[in-house]
Amino acid sequence: MYDENFWGPGARWMGRQGATAQTQEIVEDIPAAKMWVTSVRIGQFLIATTGLSAQLLYRYNFNSEVRYLTAVQSVYTTEDELFDDPYSYKGKEFSVSLTQLFPGGVQGTLSYTVTNKFYPGHLALDLDGKAVDGSYRSDKLQYFYTGLEKSFSIGHVFSSQTIFLNFYRVVNRSNDLYYTYRRSLFSAGLTLNY
Repeated sequence: MYDENFWGPGARWMGRQGATAQTQEIVEDIPAAKMWVTSVRIGQFLIATTGLSAQLLYRYNFNSEVRYLTAVQSVYTTEDELFDDPYSYKGKEFSVSLTQLFPGGVQGTLSYTVTNKFYPGHLALDLDGKAVDGSYRSDKLQYFYTGLEKSFSIGHVFSSQTIFLNFYRVVNRSNDLYYTYRRSLFSAGLTLNY
């Protein structure tokens, strides 16, 4: 029994049904993932307690196949990859970061990243699911980050502790309106290293 609508393209259902047991095996054809990523990062102290760095990254995928989640077993390792598969786009990324060491060992960071992504295997769609002028999806992702952290040691059980406050702002503009979004995230926490 095989139902492509249920299991997805490339999956095959093989089974044997007896009086007391049923076995099933799902076999998937998973596209190969071949990618070239190259980057250059430079950094420089501006003064004794302030540093500036910049990075340029280029990502190229040799195939335009998309890894769809089609069954229980998956090639995705994180939730981020499920929604933003790094093997489905190519593009350029530029980031700049300013780091400041304040009195008392508090470190502050401001950074900005912009990524231009081109998805050769995805047609751009409107909100009704219709192709937009036959063009492929392209996104411009902007990522703003600011954070403060302080490391210290107390007691003998943990070698160090770090307390942190972070703020993230993500803006994605796409010619596929489903992928145009803005989100903000604030986090605070304590890490214990032993």
